[in-house]
Amino acid sequence: MSRRKNRAAHEIPIAYPDEQRALFLSPKGNLSIYPSWHRKGIQAKTGNFPAMVAKKFFRDIGFKVIVAPKIVWRIKPWDEGADRCKIDKLFGADMVEKVRLGAKKLGLRGGDPDLFVYRDSGPLGYRRFFVEVKMPPDRIRASQMAVFQLYARYLAPVHIACVQSFSRWIGRS
Repeated sequence: MSRRKNRAAHEIPIAYPDEQRALFLSPKGNLSIYPSWHRKGIQAKTGNFPAMVAKKFFRDIGFKVIVAPKIVWRIKPWDEGADRCKIDKLFGADMVEKVRLGAKKLGLRGGDPDLFVYRDSGPLGYRRFFVEVKMPPDRIRASQMAVFQLYARYLAPVHIACVQSFSRWIGRS
């Protein structure tokens, strides 16, 4: 079996304390244990709480995290920033461009995973992967799956983080 076939997405369950979502979305500002998110555009209402839960989870276990690594979807061609330059350096700009061009060829304009998670050393060694964060009842769209296959082919696997409250996770919702 080829190495690429072994790069299928895995689901990573992540639970958060029930009260933290209300604290995160508080009109008085973020009072929760989860990092703030710029509240613009599509995520203005939720502040992208699920992505921030996943970000904290991965940081707490020793990974570095880049939020919203836009490769396929970019507002402007110069919308690159330091995070995009870091990804270009880690994988090579030519491989990153293959993902973007592959998506363009398929007619896809978005679908990038929510996080890029990496560690270059430590007790578990070298690890690099992307994470799509979902909170039930949200599901992966077909267009996202097509983009994830491009990421897995040219860069690193895409895993799915299923974020939900502790009470929902143990079936008391």
